[in-house]
Amino acid sequence: MLVLQSELIDQSRTVAIAVSGGSDSMALLHLAVAQLGAARVVALTVDHGLRAESADEATEVSRWCASLHVPHHILLWLGAKPQTGVQAAARKARYDLMTAWCSANAVSILMTAHTANDQAETVVMRKKRTNSLRSLAGIWPRTHWNGIEILRPLLGQTREELRVYLRSLGQAWVDDPSNENLKYERIQVRKDLRAEDVLELAGVATHAQEVVKAEDRSVMDWLRSHGEMSETALLTVSRGAFVAEDEKFGCAILRWALWACGGGGSVTPDGVLRIVQEIRTGAVTRMTLAGAVVAMRGRTVVIGREPSRITEASAKVPPSGRLCFDNRFDIAAPAGTEVFAVGENKSWKKLLPKGLPAFAAGSLPCLKLGNGAVVLPHFQASPEYSVKLCQGIRIS
Repeated sequence: MLVLQSELIDQSRTVAIAVSGGSDSMALLHLAVAQLGAARVVALTVDHGLRAESADEATEVSRWCASLHVPHHILLWLGAKPQTGVQAAARKARYDLMTAWCSANAVSILMTAHTANDQAETVVMRKKRTNSLRSLAGIWPRTHWNGIEILRPLLGQTREELRVYLRSLGQAWVDDPSNENLKYERIQVRKDLRAEDVLELAGVATHAQEVVKAEDRSVMDWLRSHGEMSETALLTVSRGAFVAEDEKFGCAILRWALWACGGGGSVTPDGVLRIVQEIRTGAVTRMTLAGAVVAMRGRTVVIGREPSRITEASAKVPPSGRLCFDNRFDIAAPAGTEVFAVGENKSWKKLLPKGLPAFAAGSLPCLKLGNGAVVLPHFQASPEYSVKLCQGIRIS
């Protein structure tokens, strides 16, 4: 009998399930209901509006969910759609919509139905471009998006295993015609992938993930000894200790620092290597990459957010009273509170601690409360609101 990966599942919390109506997501829905109970499950379907049939398919998913006594919500991707890069844009919209719903409804876990087939396809595509183990690690079983935990408990199962399971239940599913469109690279790979190769390729990702996790543990150990992450998301590390490490490990340290302090943006290996080499020589005192600023200050190197790269002009705290801002700060405040970055606002200067770089100050969140007052929560404490580092970027 199929079961969800137990180490990923917290039996006590409500989970949201991304349900497109395809075989993978319908199998995940049934397994979640069987393992957790319908009372702990809510289904989310994103209607991208890219096909005429999508609205009817979302309605069909509603009926299937009702038969399982699972609440179902259809989320609409509104506005103009891009002419190119549609799949990537749709993916981002999908995750943004679902995690926004989760945040607004105090649901902290979103499950998606990625399978061993998806993992194998990802490995094949990435092998065409790189031999980096970090890239070949592919789809991770646990990640975060906008402060919501994303779990993928079916990565050990093949698509055919899930379809056999659905057939045993008499459960139908939706076949999306875009999954037959050979203009997309993933579909080309899917058509050429032999069933007997799926688990072997998925195993490549599993091995790469183990290697990457070991490296990340070493990076965290190093940072705990030689670095400090302030509550303002400014990382300070010893330049002497950094330079003493070999170039490869230095790249691993800096990669994590740029990701954590830069709002979770993607980091290019060539860019990381260039900055590591500049830190070693000391020829350049300030550099930017992946939304982060790297500045040398005598015996230390400080890494923080580049304020102009904060894409969230403002956001409002949802009814849950919690908001993840810029993938760096967990904010608790009354629903409707507006959150935005300090930016170029100089009026806060008197509140800021001496020595805080201007770029770090400019990337801090401000809160506009219901009474119109604007506060800097890091330095104006109140029982009404609070701010702390996101768990993923803490090093202590």
